[in-house]
Amino acid sequence: MECYLLNNKLIINGYVMVRNKVRENRYNWECEKRIHRKTLETHENCNARATTDCVNGVHTLRGTPTDHNHAPEVHRATVIDFRSDIKKRAHYTRDKPSQILQEVVSNIPLNIQPYLPGPEAERKIIKRRRRKSLPAEPTTLEDINIPESLRNTFAGELFLLRQIELILSSEPRLRQHPKYAARLLVRNG
Repeated sequence: MECYLLNNKLIINGYVMVRNKVRENRYNWECEKRIHRKTLETHENCNARATTDCVNGVHTLRGTPTDHNHAPEVHRATVIDFRSDIKKRAHYTRDKPSQILQEVVSNIPLNIQPYLPGPEAERKIIKRRRRKSLPAEPTTLEDINIPESLRNTFAGELFLLRQIELILSSEPRLRQHPKYAARLLVRNG
């Protein structure tokens, strides 16, 4: 029985299982096609389950998993790996989405490529991942943290911080609107 872990999902003989419960070192898994709420009878609802013991990060299958009511999707593991590779590259590089997709898709076998998400969905995956890794947008001027190395000119004089302090002291209502303060700074600068 072929069993391995891929991006927090357990692949058993081509079936994808997602983690359900964890108690100490015992993990309970269920088929990713399981539906937890009552739906129309036309939806596929698989009740297959599996249990593993995790020792030193290695999962060992306990017993045999229950039977699935659908066929395995052999390509599914490759698609999951593809999506995680795109997310990793989007997070760690500043390459254009087309470059990331070209590099990742070139490593996918031709018979799996029809099962990959469409180009627009792939771009959205990259966009969402990059947006998620951005720092929170400041809501007030106090939230803006300018590193020490960027506060001084080459001569060692303060330039930006002093102008912001002058603006804040003259117009206290601008504390609430960093966009207006930036515009005023550009006009007065």
